[in-house]
Amino acid sequence: MLTFRRSLAAALTVFALASAGLAQEPDPLLGVTPAARPPDPLLAPAPLPTCPPLDTSADNWRLAVDVGLPMGVRVQRRLGESNWWGEAGIGVYAIVPYASLCLRYDVCALRRERNLFAVRPGVSITGPIPAAGVDCEFIWQHCWAGTTTTEMGLRLGASAVFLGNGNRWVNGTFPVPIACLTFGWQF
Repeated sequence: MLTFRRSLAAALTVFALASAGLAQEPDPLLGVTPAARPPDPLLAPAPLPTCPPLDTSADNWRLAVDVGLPMGVRVQRRLGESNWWGEAGIGVYAIVPYASLCLRYDVCALRRERNLFAVRPGVSITGPIPAAGVDCEFIWQHCWAGTTTTEMGLRLGASAVFLGNGNRWVNGTFPVPIACLTFGWQF
């Protein structure tokens, strides 16, 4: 019974204090809309810049050196006024020499004032041992004082090597991985 009386007394006290507060004069700030806060730059960052339209007036040649599997040198040339590049290369895969032709598409993923990140998928054919492959380059490009452009990146992919009836030791088709670092110069 004592607990009931304490609970009733507490409820009456809260009611009395709350009704006394209603009889007071209203706060002058109520009803005034607060001023809008300026946007926080950390919560709403500026959008990343997009790549500008293609400028085909310069930088139509590239020279790339690959270190890894395979090791070699590639020369690339822009095809017309597009993002397509033709490529010819020579090198060695482990100890096997090769020559290759490739068609590659250049996609600008992010561009800042002097830096560029590009993704370049390509398809290639290789000889003298016949092979066909697909790969993709992930390139960071930097322009030095507007005159020299250097590149470095990673090239990943795979080739299918075709060994026919002319080879008496191995018959069939088997995959060969492509994984190398690439360093380049665009001019």
